[in-house]
Amino acid sequence: MQDAKDALSSATAIFEALPEILDIKRQALARASELAGPSPIIASTTSTILVDDISSAVLHPERFLNAHWLNPAYLMPLVEMSPGKQTDPAVTVRLKALLQAIGKMPVICAAKPGYIVPRIQTLAMNEAARMVEQGVASADDVDTATKYGIGLRFAVLGMLEFIDWGGGDILFYAGNDLAKELNSPCYASPEIIRRNMTEGRIGLKTKQGFLNYEGMDINAYRDKRLKAFVAMLHFLDLVKPPAV
Repeated sequence: MQDAKDALSSATAIFEALPEILDIKRQALARASELAGPSPIIASTTSTILVDDISSAVLHPERFLNAHWLNPAYLMPLVEMSPGKQTDPAVTVRLKALLQAIGKMPVICAAKPGYIVPRIQTLAMNEAARMVEQGVASADDVDTATKYGIGLRFAVLGMLEFIDWGGGDILFYAGNDLAKELNSPCYASPEIIRRNMTEGRIGLKTKQGFLNYEGMDINAYRDKRLKAFVAMLHFLDLVKPPAV
């Protein structure tokens, strides 16, 4: 037990990665925080449990937050950080810097269900399964479309950046049309899209959207993104000469 205490108390950060069972996590975090003392940052890697539902188990909860590593964690650079109501902002800054120092790409999100990636991908995966169920396309074709369409596109452009690229007005009309045709409100554009349109913030065309393009050389920006896309296609050996 002394070895555990020495190891934990000398750590900069401690990551809990036990199964997604609240009682087990709370017990482990309580014991770890007791042995570690007040100094080390403590983070849970949970993908489903909100930080404020666990933090009461931790001594000195101001040094506790969630840090969700995407699988496979040893390859994926993204880590979703979710501080709680009691988390000291300085702790969030310190852990973000630590993750960046080891080559990770941390993002910060509120303590809401689903973080960022699970919330987006759950919608997308359920829709992919639904299209197979409804006979829209085969499983192979849905996977091909996501790998060589959506996947490649969003490896270069962020999702909100892509809205700006095409124009929020395009999404507004396309989304609302799909909502009507498929009789499903989940496709309808949220209020922020309509509000951006009203305020003239529709993306590259107005130099304002979800991102700010004021003072930017738009042509140079487009060229940079397109060159990155072409480089990725070459790297993946997806640029083929036309068959004659």
